Amino acid sequence: MVKKYPPTIEDLKKRREKIPTSEIIFYKLLDSLSDKWYSWHSISWENMKDATSGETDFLIFHPEKGFIVVEVKGGIISVEDSIFYSTNSITGVKTKLDKDPFDQAKNSMYQILNYYVKVAKKEPDPDLLLKESRQGLYFPLNFDYMVFFPNTHFKEEFTYFQYENDHVFDESDLKRQQEWENGGKVGISPLEQQLITLLDKHEFYRVYKPDVKRFFIKFLGTNIRNYVSLQNYYQIREEELARINEVQDFLLNVLSEKKECFFKGSAGSGKTFIAMKKALMNYRHGIKTLFLCFNRELRDFIEQFLAKQLDLAPEQLKGNIDVYSINLFLSSLLLKGTFDIYTEKYLRKCLEQFKYAPISQKLQELKDTIPLSFKYDAILIDEAQDIDESLWNIFSIFFNHPEEGIFYVFFDEAQTIFRENFYPKKFGMDEKKDLLILNRNLRNTVQIASWIQSETHLGSYEAFSGIHGFDVTHVRVPSRQEALERAIKMIKNRFYSQAINPEKIIILSYHKLKTLYPACTSNKKADYYTSQVERDVIVIEPHSLFTIEENQHSKEIQGKNVIYFKTITAFKGLERDIIFLLIPTIEKFKKTNPERYDNFIKQIYVGASRAKFKLHVIEYD
Repeated sequence: MVKKYPPTIEDLKKRREKIPTSEIIFYKLLDSLSDKWYSWHSISWENMKDATSGETDFLIFHPEKGFIVVEVKGGIISVEDSIFYSTNSITGVKTKLDKDPFDQAKNSMYQILNYYVKVAKKEPDPDLLLKESRQGLYFPLNFDYMVFFPNTHFKEEFTYFQYENDHVFDESDLKRQQEWENGGKVGISPLEQQLITLLDKHEFYRVYKPDVKRFFIKFLGTNIRNYVSLQNYYQIREEELARINEVQDFLLNVLSEKKECFFKGSAGSGKTFIAMKKALMNYRHGIKTLFLCFNRELRDFIEQFLAKQLDLAPEQLKGNIDVYSINLFLSSLLLKGTFDIYTEKYLRKCLEQFKYAPISQKLQELKDTIPLSFKYDAILIDEAQDIDESLWNIFSIFFNHPEEGIFYVFFDEAQTIFRENFYPKKFGMDEKKDLLILNRNLRNTVQIASWIQSETHLGSYEAFSGIHGFDVTHVRVPSRQEALERAIKMIKNRFYSQAINPEKIIILSYHKLKTLYPACTSNKKADYYTSQVERDVIVIEPHSLFTIEENQHSKEIQGKNVIYFKTITAFKGLERDIIFLLIPTIEKFKKTNPERYDNFIKQIYVGASRAKFKLHVIEYD
């Protein structure tokens, strides 16, 4: 029997929320092919040269003959003035198709053909995978395309020259296929016969090369499948987020009259996005808002996001929505001349040493001298569990009118990695009337969320996103540097080779880059590590991810593939599609650092939950 990817109908249905019935029909038809065939469902491609992208429904491969791309279209298909339409056989609704299915299939065929040649040329011995032709090295077997119209007698109704019958498998062919099955399956199936006919049309051009089978399955199977799954994931996630947006908007509208609200949610539950939506809502209603968080990277992300949503430059937010990390906020306040020079000098020293109690006490004593520019109608605090408890009772002094101020706090007790404990009640929260619990994981695939819960026992989710992806990769290596090199090799060969944008991937580490590899180089903007194995790769730990463009002009990275790196703590609150998590060996850490073990597990929870689609965990001794 044919070897199919995904292998079962259940796996097929997991890849997307709604699989068209026509694709399910064709997927089942594939079982009629002999065991020499291979098939892949939903192949997406992206042509970086002309900025085009597309998808073909099925890719079918025979190691001795070649490959065929199949485009599937359900409904009753018709053509009027070269424009294709599909009519729903139940509702009678007629819909114009965006593209000619024949052109779609043909275009995808050439994209996959070109992809094969491009990758094969980079192999050590491309002659084993390509043939000599007028165009140079070329795909050695045959290739073609086909369309599948299960609800239309297309061949009978549209006998135009441009729609050749041998490229069509329609309702009449489906009937012949069923007769073949009911008649005892004598000989090969009508589907297999048509595929063979297409691939054998130009068999005299074919050059059989034994290595093509291995290469095609490995690279155009596994690697394209990685890339395809990413594309499918983006589509599913966009659909999922559209529904979540509606729910979040409804929630915020319901709470619009509520002055105090506390949101408790595990990593990936959408806390930050709800906070940002509330900030946007405030802006549109003329409500001056202070948005506080803990770390610089998250602060930069929030400001960039809000500015983009409002179509403003970040500096244009000032005075309407002020986004600060807590330290930046306090530092900015001290610059305003709020205190005498001796008090200011003393408080600056406290801030540098992270001693917040004296700052809190002094602010409360001199609350009447707070400048108007630091007075707000609303205060939103994200990742509140990271903020020192001595500051929790001072936020009311920054309201224009404390009794009318809007105060929204977002937290996750399981992410308390900068202090021992977090006590929400110290914010003045009444759990009976002010607390809302966000208990659905919206960020991670089911595999990642499940791994996080099983490995860390953290994250209180009653429901997952419903999006399925790859299993978590979890390996152990002997040393820190080997862990880093393993991540570099996988990123370069598995993702960069598939044209995945480097900004979708990041290495997160329990230790800083200098700790993993003390001999790395530094400048004022970043630390750099040049791979000792992959010489054309450099790892960058920028002081801020939002200065990436400045780093790209550094002489250290000219002509190299760049991989971004941050510590887990510096990346809190952010996310990436693909995360490589570098951590010390869990069992050994528990034995050698028992007093820090709980915090270490929390860091694993935080780091792993940043991954939206694929998580690689690499432990090192």
